[in-house]
Amino acid sequence: MRLDVTISIVNTDNRRLLKDCLSSLPAGSEGLETEVFVVDNASTDGSAEMVAREFPGVQVMRNAIRGGFTANHNQVLRHAPGRYALILNEDTVVRPGAIDVLVRFMDGRPDAGACGPQLLNPDGSLQPSGEPFPTCTSALLSELTRYRWDRRKYFWRGRDFGAVTRVPAVSGACLMVRRETLDAVGLLDEGFFFYYDDLDLCRRIARAGWHVYYVPQARVMHYWGATRAGHLPMVLREGRRSQLYFFAKHYGPQRLVLLKLILGLSDLGELVRWAVAYTLGARDRRAARERLALRWEILRMTLGYPGAGGSGPR
Repeated sequence: MRLDVTISIVNTDNRRLLKDCLSSLPAGSEGLETEVFVVDNASTDGSAEMVAREFPGVQVMRNAIRGGFTANHNQVLRHAPGRYALILNEDTVVRPGAIDVLVRFMDGRPDAGACGPQLLNPDGSLQPSGEPFPTCTSALLSELTRYRWDRRKYFWRGRDFGAVTRVPAVSGACLMVRRETLDAVGLLDEGFFFYYDDLDLCRRIARAGWHVYYVPQARVMHYWGATRAGHLPMVLREGRRSQLYFFAKHYGPQRLVLLKLILGLSDLGELVRWAVAYTLGARDRRAARERLALRWEILRMTLGYPGAGGSGPR
């Protein structure tokens, strides 16, 4: 019997979160034939050993050198034998039956190339998923303080999160892709170290003639931002590179120039803020100096980004 789902999880020093995620999979995929892979991204916290000891049915792929989200998942996706591949974050907990719901939905919708569940915060509140593709307008709004405070008012107005919906893209925290679709459009683009890779994949799926769906009957709890703790400089750098790469790849040079202008002005404002904090004697001058240096680095990277002919984010 052919496997229903190949589940790919990438872990980087998140042993506790990974254990909770793996513990949730049997109930989440009950009745299905599944295979679970954990790509251990050069962890030093004993994650790989924990998996081998407590989850003997899970296959562990250990990387000696730390790599990006896309390259690590592609190690699994390249040869995933399941009818569907499930890209799953280690900071998720799958609710009972969720993966089965996604499989049944895909089985009943041959036009569906990919789908994603309803994501929930740890307190049970909704974590919106199924967003439009980014634009220069959305990039500008994202830099505005008022928009950050009330994102739902601007972004999710009128959306029924209790209904199955055809959407442009779903979150890579939990993204199911049809094997046939993956073979047609290709794997994750390793030009994205992390971030925007899910948007890129969904855009390619749509261009190839399939649709992407949000399926709220499947529920997955997601500790949004938990894996970024202690890695802010890298998150800001790589997130910005991926943003620029996405625009260069999909929108062309004119919109990329406009994006660079929007982001550059925002970075300039941050530079001024941290320069004033440092000059006036911030409580933690070392932290202010580090933030100042980081923002200067990101501004230079943004303005100097070479575009579609460049090397991409890494």
